[in-house]
Amino acid sequence: MAGLRFQIIFDGFLPEDPDGTLVAGIKIPTAFAVKIPAIKDKVHDVEAFVASMNRVLGGEELALSATYHICYHDETPHKPCEPKQEI
Repeated sequence: MAGLRFQIIFDGFLPEDPDGTLVAGIKIPTAFAVKIPAIKDKVHDVEAFVASMNRVLGGEELALSATYHICYHDETPHKPCEPKQEI
């Protein structure tokens, strides 16, 4: 059966900014930090959509995974990233 498939992939890196706004334990540029609550709200909206589609379609396996973590890939010496946190 044909159907419409959605795939949303965003893998971004916001650099630490000592003059920025504290978000999840790290200061990032304020211009981005002020957008985080709206992004989280949209992720929760998509989660609700996925849950409703799973109820309507029964056997379908629609899934959403949204995480963030503090990344240290540019640190010297290299440090491992912090564990991923669900949004």
